[in-house]
Amino acid sequence: MAQPARRRVGRVKQRTRGRQGKVVLRTAGAGDMAGFAELLARLSAESVRRRFFTPGPLGPAWELRYLETLDGMDRGAVVATSGSRIVGMARWHREPGATEAEMAVVVEDGWQHRGVGTALVRALADGARGRGVSVLTGSILADNSPAVRLVRVNAPWADGAVRRGVYEFRIELPAA
Repeated sequence: MAQPARRRVGRVKQRTRGRQGKVVLRTAGAGDMAGFAELLARLSAESVRRRFFTPGPLGPAWELRYLETLDGMDRGAVVATSGSRIVGMARWHREPGATEAEMAVVVEDGWQHRGVGTALVRALADGARGRGVSVLTGSILADNSPAVRLVRVNAPWADGAVRRGVYEFRIELPAA
């Protein structure tokens, strides 16, 4: 489904095709704030609950404040776009200079189960690895079986366990 990544200096570029059309992956930038807000506003209540572990708008509001701090060195993100619309985002952050980073992914409801999350995670891992990250960690609600499956299928070597209803994982990234 996904073609090999096409690289540009400082940017991730990859194309994938879903049933709804072409998706382009690229590194997120400062000009993406309005697109992030629109993506988060389009999420269903269930997608908000699964991504932010809360049923209300507090998660998306917090995420927007967080995304304002992307620096490409210790906090990075990749977006999936269809035309000018952001339909998915994967982000990572770490303590300055650390080799372990936490990651998170969100895909608009209509684009879920179409390979967008997988493409985002792969591009995110490549970008983070390029910044010296060797381990990605994360937390997923245990009842979010598509997201848990995304980790288990794409990183079967990952360490993961369910604790108090949350699947916590640790993925050692293979060398490039």
